[in-house]
Amino acid sequence: MALFARATSIFIVSYKNYSKLILPTVKSKTWKNFPSKSTFFGHSILNVRFSHSDQTKKGEPETFVTFDNFLKERRDEAKRSILVQVNTENSLKDLHFYCSTFGEIKSMFYYVLSDNKSHHVLVEFEKVESVDAILKSATHIKLDQVIPVHSSMLYFRKLKAKHLHAPKLKFPVKYAKLPVKDKHFLEVLQNSKTAAQQVQKCYSILKLDDLGLRLRFQTAHQLERCFSGIFPDMEALPFGSSVNGFGKMGCDLDLYINFQSNRSENEESRLVFQTKRLHDNERHQCSDFVRIIGDLIEIFAPGIFNVTKILKARVPIVKFDHRITGVECDLSLSNMSAIYMSELLYIYGEIDWRVRPVIFTIRKWAQSQGITSGNPGGYITNFSLTLLIIFYLQQKKVLPTLLELRSKALLNDLRITDTNVDCTFLRDISMLRNIEPHGEDPYALLRGFFDYYAGFDFKVDAVCLRQGAVLRKKDSSPIYICNPLEPSLNVSRNVTYREMENFRTGCRDAAWRLENAEKRHFDNSWGIISLFVHKVRNTNPGLNVADVMREREPESEESDFILASK
Repeated sequence: MALFARATSIFIVSYKNYSKLILPTVKSKTWKNFPSKSTFFGHSILNVRFSHSDQTKKGEPETFVTFDNFLKERRDEAKRSILVQVNTENSLKDLHFYCSTFGEIKSMFYYVLSDNKSHHVLVEFEKVESVDAILKSATHIKLDQVIPVHSSMLYFRKLKAKHLHAPKLKFPVKYAKLPVKDKHFLEVLQNSKTAAQQVQKCYSILKLDDLGLRLRFQTAHQLERCFSGIFPDMEALPFGSSVNGFGKMGCDLDLYINFQSNRSENEESRLVFQTKRLHDNERHQCSDFVRIIGDLIEIFAPGIFNVTKILKARVPIVKFDHRITGVECDLSLSNMSAIYMSELLYIYGEIDWRVRPVIFTIRKWAQSQGITSGNPGGYITNFSLTLLIIFYLQQKKVLPTLLELRSKALLNDLRITDTNVDCTFLRDISMLRNIEPHGEDPYALLRGFFDYYAGFDFKVDAVCLRQGAVLRKKDSSPIYICNPLEPSLNVSRNVTYREMENFRTGCRDAAWRLENAEKRHFDNSWGIISLFVHKVRNTNPGLNVADVMREREPESEESDFILASK
């Protein structure tokens, strides 16, 4: 019942665009112009198996990184980084020269926020001591007008006259651009050679890039710094779509805050910290805690604005904008099972290279058809849709069931949440490498998904990823998807009959379009393009405008999981 013994989480939703990005690289020796808008940055560290990365040399086996190690590497990366606002891109050389005096720089990222046109540089050092030295050297100005907070988010002042003749640096860079617009997205698909290649390109274009991931971890690290004085062992751990491998540009960031950080009582110590007792009313305590955090970050945390506290909701939240990292945020309390759900989805995405391309393509289709929505209501969520896809891939023997993963779990895979939810399953998928991959390409699996659910009997059947089997529904919900970690719960209980029928009708239409698209390869809507250029949702004039206009990004999948588990 103790609040600080329970898991605490913050949900951060990002909808802003980053217009430019640079990286040091040993191949370039001079400054170059930014690429045209028809190109995009294709390097991603999200795919930690490196199936689409240049980090694994040709001929070397792929290396699997566990979810825990992935989070640790990214958190360490954030600790070695500072985020600096500059006047323009012309300040980059000077910033690089100045920061180099504190230690060796590993990488630099440059972006311009689309809303206020402010210029920012994310500087990563080789050692965390360099960041400590910079923060010790940094200063406040106009002390009578500001709150003197120490933060890893800084300004870079113009050079003084005595520094104008600093030696020039050969600063090698790599550039990136804005996320690909819908028009160019279709052009890229049109220029593909095969439909399977289209599915791969859809994934490459839409997936969260390295900068977006770094900024999310940097946001998490800022919150750790904010509360490190009272909770020195606190950890802010991102979870959800940003880290499970299914995040796209502008996706949500869920953040779990652990105040205990694996600490345990030291029975040999005779000195005990003075503390205050928690309230008996857990919900009241959570609301108070969320309110206090909202007040603290609104007053003290640089870059956080437009704070709105919603405390009487079933899940109390604080909404705010982060104008330095360019994210819109929701802060709330939750439980540990959402963290382990992220890890489970991460593992499913790592088992087979086709999983993420298929999921990204289907989610793009669902968004274009108004089947998923960012507006609250009875729509199918991204989380529910992802589970439906994973269940289908279990039927195709592409992915194992959760019971199979549990049967191969080792002693160090044991995980029990504070609410007694058993989240034990195999964490190291190298144990599954002896499984031969199924022979169908991503496009064939995509077609099979629409065929499978076009004929699925949602009236009587439930989807169970735990057993990988169709079960009898326990209630009259339009769609019943058993929570894999808590099978007695239905994660899609919010879906209405109308939205269920829209999904099934959409699957039938998509299956028909893909079948006919194969007959006209040279047509402008061949392959998966046909899924995005035609909208078939029933837009009855009697419907509310919010039912028809679905342009906002769908909500966080793990947020849906949390709400469904309440």
